[in-house]
Amino acid sequence: EPDWIYVNLMGKGSGYVNRDAVELCPITVESDYSIRNEIMHNALSYLGLRFVRYGDSLTNGIDCSHFVSRIYALSGLEVPDQPLELRDFGTQIDESEAQIGDLVFYDKANDGSGHVGLYLGDGFIINSSGHSGKKYPEGGVRICRLLYADRDSYQIYNILEPAEVAK
Repeated sequence: EPDWIYVNLMGKGSGYVNRDAVELCPITVESDYSIRNEIMHNALSYLGLRFVRYGDSLTNGIDCSHFVSRIYALSGLEVPDQPLELRDFGTQIDESEAQIGDLVFYDKANDGSGHVGLYLGDGFIINSSGHSGKKYPEGGVRICRLLYADRDSYQIYNILEPAEVAK
């Protein structure tokens, strides 16, 4: 229904809320490192951009790995735009070491390279996912929990070099 939004209350049930009763709250993400803050600021500015399979446009639609690559590029950092190459570009870290801007890879069947998002902190990511061509909340750039629908495991990678982090 166009006037209702489906909501999941994080393990406490689900239901529908009238669209007029929903308000998006501002998100504050901060790090001690300016490059990480810049990456997240850029990523958050694209909330709602539609998902397009193999898409690489921050205007017309984008897939997960191109989203990560383009967001890093906006901060002057060149990284690969394919999940497996991105994963191999970095170093796997423990979740306790994760910082905003680190990469979260999903899909054990593809060596953790089936999907990728950017770590926001506090157990959340921002990523481009969902159903091709549909807009948020059904698809596109959105914020999700680390473990969300159809994702049963993840690996976290740091691809920022110490010299870049100190910028």
